[in-house]
Amino acid sequence: MLFTTLLCKAQPSGYRAFTTADGLPSNSVYSCLEDNKGFLWVATDAGLARFDGRRFRVFTTHDGLPDNEVLDVLKEHNGRIWANCFKQSPAYFDEVKNHFVNAGEDSLLKHVQQGNNILYGVALPDGGIMFANHSAYILKNKRISIYKTGPKEDVFIVRKNDDGSLIKLGYTHKPGEITHDFKLYRFDGKRYTDSITVLRSRPGDIFSYAINERNFYIFNEAKGWCYIYSDIKDRPLSFKINYTRAPEPYSSYGFTSDSFYLIGFSGKILFYDKKSLKPKYHIQGNYMPNSAYKDHKGNIWIGTIDKGLLCYE
Repeated sequence: MLFTTLLCKAQPSGYRAFTTADGLPSNSVYSCLEDNKGFLWVATDAGLARFDGRRFRVFTTHDGLPDNEVLDVLKEHNGRIWANCFKQSPAYFDEVKNHFVNAGEDSLLKHVQQGNNILYGVALPDGGIMFANHSAYILKNKRISIYKTGPKEDVFIVRKNDDGSLIKLGYTHKPGEITHDFKLYRFDGKRYTDSITVLRSRPGDIFSYAINERNFYIFNEAKGWCYIYSDIKDRPLSFKINYTRAPEPYSSYGFTSDSFYLIGFSGKILFYDKKSLKPKYHIQGNYMPNSAYKDHKGNIWIGTIDKGLLCYE
């Protein structure tokens, strides 16, 4: 196991800013990513913009988006671009029609219910995409699988095995105790066949979960911890764990091709190497960041709360 808090020096402070003056639909940017053709897709609270390096093409509800507030943009393993919109079912981009396909056109998407809980989306390493809140929805090969929360409070799917069984994150809570144990469960569709404890909560903890590539992450945002579970096996359930701790609490997190990052309460973006977990560098400026992304050229793009999209070259 690895534990580290030492931080490297910051990247150069110079950046180029893109705002509404350059064609962005809004200066409030949630996230961005690069598609397989090199276009940068930018999720904002007023539409989804596609950047070709010179100008922005903006997509809105007139182009099939379910809502103009796009909370996240994702890329499936096959290259398909997905938009996760506020309190709506997701939509995906149709390159031939040059617009987004929503639940009005694709009946499968009607089953993905946002409700009062925001959907968390993740592209699955073996293809397909998963959205989750009170239920988990896996869309793959023009089919949808729906998994509701079980008696173990286990809505988050860590992995779907080749035999159709699931590895799910859940927790147990003993009466009279204010803490609970997070566990991985193996579920064969009818019953739980195995479980293993991965973490015990403490008062004041605030947790989020994520999957990146084939690793599972638990983020304790309030206390700065990040736990990484790798080499997860299901017969019997086992895993390897590493962890690191940021020098401050953080409000959000994300992934680039070679790093994961934590956005501290101070506005500092802390980048860690995915493999070694060692801190690589940090970025901070006169803005409050929402997200970070590294493109194929090594440029780092920062989505900000109100200052648009920033590019560190």
